[in-house]
Amino acid sequence: MNDYQQSSDKPHLPASIKVYSKFHLITIILALLSFSLLRISPGIIPFLILLYLLLILTAPYFPRWNMFLPITCRKKNSQGKISLTFDDGPDPQTTEALLKLLKKYRIKASFFVIGDRIRRYPELARLILDEGHELGNHSQHHDSLLMLKSKSHLFREIEDCQKELRSLGIEAYAFRPPVGITNPKLFRILISLGMYCVAFNRRPRDFGNRKTRHLKKRVLKSLKSGDIVLLHDKAPNAHFEVRQWLKEIEGIILGAGEKKLQIVPVSELTGRPVMSKSVTEQRYGTQPSFSVFNYLAESYRSEGLGYPIPESSRIPENLKTMLNNTKSVLELGPGDGRMGLEVAKQANHLTVIDNSPAMLKRVETNAEKAGINNLKTDCQDLSNLKLLNEFDLVYAYSCLEYVSDLKTLFGTVYHHLNHGGVFIGSVPVKSISGFKRKLNLMLKLGLAVSLFSKSDIKKLVLEAGFSDLMFYTPVDDTSASFLEFSVNKH
Repeated sequence: MNDYQQSSDKPHLPASIKVYSKFHLITIILALLSFSLLRISPGIIPFLILLYLLLILTAPYFPRWNMFLPITCRKKNSQGKISLTFDDGPDPQTTEALLKLLKKYRIKASFFVIGDRIRRYPELARLILDEGHELGNHSQHHDSLLMLKSKSHLFREIEDCQKELRSLGIEAYAFRPPVGITNPKLFRILISLGMYCVAFNRRPRDFGNRKTRHLKKRVLKSLKSGDIVLLHDKAPNAHFEVRQWLKEIEGIILGAGEKKLQIVPVSELTGRPVMSKSVTEQRYGTQPSFSVFNYLAESYRSEGLGYPIPESSRIPENLKTMLNNTKSVLELGPGDGRMGLEVAKQANHLTVIDNSPAMLKRVETNAEKAGINNLKTDCQDLSNLKLLNEFDLVYAYSCLEYVSDLKTLFGTVYHHLNHGGVFIGSVPVKSISGFKRKLNLMLKLGLAVSLFSKSDIKKLVLEAGFSDLMFYTPVDDTSASFLEFSVNKH
């Protein structure tokens, strides 16, 4: 059964991924509170409703609240780095002159461009890339009321801009909403496209370059490390004083230097890519799930997701024991990819399968650096896994909670294990600590994953035909939020 919506004008999202935000959490809490007060103090309920409406109407204008989705507004502990971002271009009146100024001072910036303007001025968009800057998605038409439109309209505005960016040979990961306003519908759309939201925390209120006088002063007044500065490279009218505007931008560059602040692109400041060359799309195609899991892949290291064992330092003891005399190994969901490199050193051959091209590219790069040549990667939907070979050992430490059909996955693994082969997995457990971990993931990334009990796993593995089920508590998981198991095929 297909796990994805197939409508071309709606977001595609795997059934295994559930999207939540602070908005959902607050709505549920206030609903429960209102229900509990219905008999005790019903007079308070209208006040709660009014407070809720005020919060929802105010939240879109304060992106740092992260009310509807996680938003990158600045970077803590940035070691004296800031980013200059330019919105609403490209523009033949301003963009080329701005690029010359940035080149003069060897500054790399981030441009959040409008799709329709890429279509009209493709040579300027390519020039931005040729000069070493990065492009992000700023919607197709920059409708100030976009967040009041339907979900399908919002999706098309972002996806149409993506198509224009792809025509330049890039894939954008960062989206900046017009006017910086968000809504509850945006998060699901961005995840379905493998994107995340970038806003700003330093807004000099230039009103789209309609108010550039003293722009330098307004930016530098409280500029500090980690700031993302919102600027524009679009002329508001034909009489725009480009030379005066460039003088203000130059003043910002020089003033930042005087403050010992280094100007870098958003990707370097935050550690998350704003764009990339469309290599993975050419290699793996555009299956919707790939974009979704790319979002997870880029968040994996920074948010501390995944299995609690430090993957770079050692392999879990029970897995290490089973690697003895093992010829062919399959890894499902490589996490940050480094455990697989250690496994590859001990196995004759390792196959790594994941939903995310971005994750697999990271694995391939690390394997090449380490001189490992017995590792093969394959990008597949784990809920519809297709295997051609048989394996002596299969392990999955960082993915089972994201698979919508574990019964089918376990059955596929069973049929492609050699007799005497072993399957090892790890899942977040149904417990107080497991729920805390789930809640933490919801608040950080807005995603909810499945939790499992021993009986859940026992039923799944027995139905698949496995035997000799054993459970372990991972040695580094002091809070017991994960449940590790192993089974054999006889």
